[in-house]
Amino acid sequence: MAGAAEALSLAAAGLGLGMAGAGLAWAAWAAWCLVRAPAPLTEAGPARVLVDHGPFALGRHPMYLGAAVALLGLGLALASTAWMAAALLGFAAVDRWLLPVEEAQLRRRYGGWYSDYAAEVPRWF
Repeated sequence: MAGAAEALSLAAAGLGLGMAGAGLAWAAWAAWCLVRAPAPLTEAGPARVLVDHGPFALGRHPMYLGAAVALLGLGLALASTAWMAAALLGFAAVDRWLLPVEEAQLRRRYGGWYSDYAAEVPRWF
């Protein structure tokens, strides 16, 4: 019985590490697309282009999604329900409070261009 539990624990750790790696890769791909555009990674830079290719063609916030998947995966790899709960709460807070503000700023910054993009591409997937 202990062997099966240990195997399950190792499988969960492997899955968690895979999720963490995939989440980091997804967020890195999104950041790379922004840099290549060239689009500012912060609000400090002037608006040059709205990036709508790469992972941004599948969901409007791939960097947040990648970070959330990476954090959940790390929690799974560490077998930490507290870590996974914190990651889910953080993701929910970003979705509920941060993204509405950020998307309003993007609508002001890009106008109809962002509104059309938001109508076609889901927030997450």
